[in-house]
Amino acid sequence: MRLILVRHGESEWNAIGRLQGQANPPLSKLGRRQAAHMAARLVDEGVDAIVASDLERAYDTADALAGSVDLAITPRQDLREVDVGSWTGTTREEVERENPQAWTRWRIEGIEGWEDGETYADAMVRVAGAISELAASHADQTVVAVTHGGCIRLATCHLLGMPAAEFGRIMSIGNASLTEFLVEPDGTGRLVRLNDTAHLAEVTTADDLEPMATTEFDSIA
Repeated sequence: MRLILVRHGESEWNAIGRLQGQANPPLSKLGRRQAAHMAARLVDEGVDAIVASDLERAYDTADALAGSVDLAITPRQDLREVDVGSWTGTTREEVERENPQAWTRWRIEGIEGWEDGETYADAMVRVAGAISELAASHADQTVVAVTHGGCIRLATCHLLGMPAAEFGRIMSIGNASLTEFLVEPDGTGRLVRLNDTAHLAEVTTADDLEPMATTEFDSIA
C-alpha cells in the first residue's frame, strides 16, 4: 500500500497557539487555503481511497481532496490526535507557567505531562491498528489519510520500527504537509517523503509566516 499521511490545515487554535488534542476547532481561513493547495498537489497522484480523522479540522481538509478526485471520505476515530487531557485548550505559556516541571519533562524527556488523556504508547497502538487495517483492505492501492501531527509522528515511529518513546526524534509536522510510506505486507514501511510542504509556497505570505510556523508544541495539535 502507498500511504500518504496528510496533516490537517491550520486550525483556528493553531493560529493562536492553543493545544488541541481531541478538541474540535475548525480550520482557519489560511487552513482552508492550505487544504486547497494540498488537493491540487494530490489530484493527479492516482488516489484510490481517502480516510480521515473524524475531527472537523482533518475531515474538512480531506474534503478539499475528495471533491477533486470524486471519492468519498471514510471517517476514523482511531486517526484522531493524541488526547492531551488536562492540557487541551492551553497555550505553551500557560503550561510553562502553571506546571513547569511537567512541561520540562515533556520537552526534554518526551514524557506526557498532562493528566488524564492518553500516553504516546497507547496512541501509537491505535494508529498502528488503523494502518494495519488499511494495508489489509487496500493492498497495492494509494490511500490518503488525513490526520494530525502527533499521529503522523507516531505512525512514522511505528512504520520504521521505533518505539513510541522515540517520538521526539521525528521532526515537527507542518499543517497540510505530506508524509509518504510504502507499507509492506508484513506491516513495515519504507519512508518516501517526510513533512513535504512544497505545495504551500504560494499560500505563504508575510502575514502567514507566524501562524504557519510549526513547533514541537503545536505538532501534536
